Amino acid sequence: MSRGKQRWRDEAMSVIATYDVREKGVYEKSIVKVARRWRSMMTSRHLTQGLVDTLWEELNRPVPDDYGCGWEDLRDRFHVWAVEEEWLDP
Repeated sequence: MSRGKQRWRDEAMSVIATYDVREKGVYEKSIVKVARRWRSMMTSRHLTQGLVDTLWEELNRPVPDDYGCGWEDLRDRFHVWAVEEEWLDP
């Protein structure tokens, strides 16, 4: 596995570790769910443009006002990964 690919898996795990807390609410559950899907995508042998586009659309949907900066951070990390892997345009 290339060092770059491991870096992005570590990024996703970092998000999961930060927000997968015992007393998690809807916000934390949403972030963990998306981060796990992203990590799963990175390990998939059958990743398609449609899967990447769907997750990108989900990350760009309006979120409740009480969502913190974690959602934006996850979206930004996903975008950088997707651009580096040539799934999305810059």
